[in-house]
Amino acid sequence: GVALARKGDPNAAVDYYRRALRVIPTYAEAHNNLGAALRVLGRYAAAIVHYTKAIQLKPDYAAAHYNLALIYLHTGRLTFAVEHLRKTQELNPNFANADRALQLTLMRMHDRNI
Repeated sequence: GVALARKGDPNAAVDYYRRALRVIPTYAEAHNNLGAALRVLGRYAAAIVHYTKAIQLKPDYAAAHYNLALIYLHTGRLTFAVEHLRKTQELNPNFANADRALQLTLMRMHDRNI
């Protein structure tokens, strides 16, 4: 799945991640990667399901929290995005992209008076 996603074939990647999850349904990384492939395909609701599952399986999975935050940002659910960006920072203080995303999100919320 990873190789196919890197080659730019998210549809095939989705298929392989789903196969992996049939064998090992508790594989948090496969749920996260499936979420990423689904995000590329614009299937945000399905991506949220898999990022959430990855976090349920591995609560300290900073990348899954960050990826979930990106979906929430993209869909305008800024409060949820902030929650997951802060969790990302808590789990990995060196996650620079999370810092930048959090700053931009908070500015956006301030501009909207949320």
